[in-house]
Amino acid sequence: EGTDSERSEKSQKSRAILARSVANGVIQEQ
Repeated sequence: EGTDSERSEKSQKSRAILARSVANGVIQEQ
């Protein structure tokens, strides 16, 4: 599975990617 630190690192990365996607979507909509 992986250690807690590895898991939290992955969730932080996916959260950053998600935030970037949302930001890109907002920019494209305007």
